Amino acid sequence: MQRVVQTDNLTYEQWRMLRKNGIGGSDAAAILGVSPFKSVLELWREKRIDALEAQEETEEAYWGKKLESIVREEFSTRTGLSIYTEGFLLQHTDYPFMQANLDGYLHDSVYGPCVFEAKTASAYKASDWENGVPDEYYAQLQHYMAVTGYKGAYIAALIGGNKFIWKFVERDNDYIENLIRKEDAFWICVLTDKEPAADGSKATSNYLDNRYPTADEKETVLLNQGSQQWIDLYLDAKKREKIAVQEKELAENQLKVLLQNKEKGVLGQTEVIWQEIISERFNTKELKRDEPELYEQYAYKMRYRKFSIKQRKGESNE
Repeated sequence: MQRVVQTDNLTYEQWRMLRKNGIGGSDAAAILGVSPFKSVLELWREKRIDALEAQEETEEAYWGKKLESIVREEFSTRTGLSIYTEGFLLQHTDYPFMQANLDGYLHDSVYGPCVFEAKTASAYKASDWENGVPDEYYAQLQHYMAVTGYKGAYIAALIGGNKFIWKFVERDNDYIENLIRKEDAFWICVLTDKEPAADGSKATSNYLDNRYPTADEKETVLLNQGSQQWIDLYLDAKKREKIAVQEKELAENQLKVLLQNKEKGVLGQTEVIWQEIISERFNTKELKRDEPELYEQYAYKMRYRKFSIKQRKGESNE
């Protein structure tokens, strides 16, 4: 790895400009399609020069930075491991577009130098940490290990402001090999100004819905023959989805017969729960009938686009 730029006194805007010139650890998840927040298409637009717009630091990013030192100190208190700060933007020796800005590093008696990453998370995200490190952070840690060559990484998180956890992640060379291949392909798209292919992530679905919120009913696109594979895949997936739903309902109904009016069934370490839920719903139909003016005052229209595929009458794709 190489130390290329000192980062201690950079402003947020200077840091954004620096990140635009390469791929950072927090970009890895979007490129792999495992980020719940950002699509690879959105990331590509951010990296392009003509799409760069001034942005203010978000509240989440601000407090994450503010609390970083507290998380770091608490980790050292609980583990006895000393954290050292790097203070430089790091760069992969063979793939200079791969960058790393570490929250810190430490020396492990078994793994040698290791990455340290500090996180803060909402209490609503607590369940994401129960079975290990969330996918988007796992990708970030593996990216950092790819850049530094380190064999391990520690990540500590303050969840909901009152729960502290830390976990260790070992270097995964197979994962890193795939990561480098995909990041290399993505960076070529940035350099050639060629939009990368859309993936199947929810983040990409949300991005496309937000980017193209309305449709021109008078315009029709003549699709090329290459789109047939995606039409076939979509229709096949819909069939498999219907079968999966039916199988799920079958299993659920069979278990409901066994539970009857009991809330819970137990088999070994597995619990089957059929819980009674009481919720209140607003009856808009009756409000519209009894108080039409009040209904109109608070009613609003939701606009969205519905996706579907259907065969046109009397025509065939063959």
